This record gives sequence, C-alpha cells and structure tokens, in this order.
Amino acid sequence: MEEQKQIDPSQDLGHLHIAQWQWQSDPDPWKESDPAKWNWENYPEKTCMIIEKAFLLKQGVADLGEYEVNLMEMEQITRRIASEGEESEERDIADS
Repeated sequence: MEEQKQIDPSQDLGHLHIAQWQWQSDPDPWKESDPAKWNWENYPEKTCMIIEKAFLLKQGVADLGEYEVNLMEMEQITRRIASEGEESEERDIADS
C-alpha cells in the first residue's frame, strides 16, 4: 500500500484557486436517488484547503481527522463509527 503524504493546511497555495468543496448533508444520504434534490453544505475554508491540496497532489484520501475524504470515490467517510466496529458512514462530496 502506498504511504499517504501529510498535507500542511498552512502551506501557501500561491495563486491557485481553491475550490469550494461540499458534502451531501441529508440525514439519510442514500435515501434520495436524484442528486438534484440533495442538500449540500460547504466545508469550512481550511478544510477545503486540505481537500484541494490532496486533490491537486493526486492523493487518494484527504485526512480530516474524524473524517476522511476518498477523492477517488468522492465520498466522506466517518472514521469514528468505523473504529467502533460498526459500518462506516459514507456521504457524497463535490467541488464547485
């Protein structure tokens, strides 16, 4: 397995545009199959920087502490639940 690089959120991105990353915030994210009806919530600016850096560096995962973002599947995964032996909670993500 390839070692994940740590991304420093304070690292200057220079002139690069930071995308506004969002997560699908419905209580049951898989209930509605029509994406046009989904509710989306913006990640905070620092979180967007972490996700965007991972995306630009072509990393498969952005580590957000309690969560991780799988950039290949475009999903946010709650680690806390997975560490308790239960199924992980996954939600779609998007950039704009």
